[in-house]
Amino acid sequence: MHAQTMVILGRLFTLRGDEGYLAHVGNRFELETVSFLSVLRDENTQAIDLGANIVMTALTLSQVCSKGKIDALEPVPQAYEFLVANLSVAGGRGDCGNWRRKTDS
Repeated sequence: MHAQTMVILGRLFTLRGDEGYLAHVGNRFELETVSFLSVLRDENTQAIDLGANIVMTALTLSQVCSKGKIDALEPVPQAYEFLVANLSVAGGRGDCGNWRRKTDS
């Protein structure tokens, strides 16, 4: 596991993930995605992040939709573990789930 500081909408987050993936994304989360999501600036929006990976899009949505609800779903067990850890450290709100794990039991 690797940790890296990342800026999302001007806020610093220390995120955990695979070293290769974090090196690839750099220290700012997809500026085009952040700009697009910021256009949706309705603080009460409810959203589902399908394939949430390690939670960067859901963290962006939680800032843009500050009074809404964000659900983050990730099917890959290792990515899901990073998602849960990152959401916890970031003080994120909303629900997260690993649908593969839920259906395999």
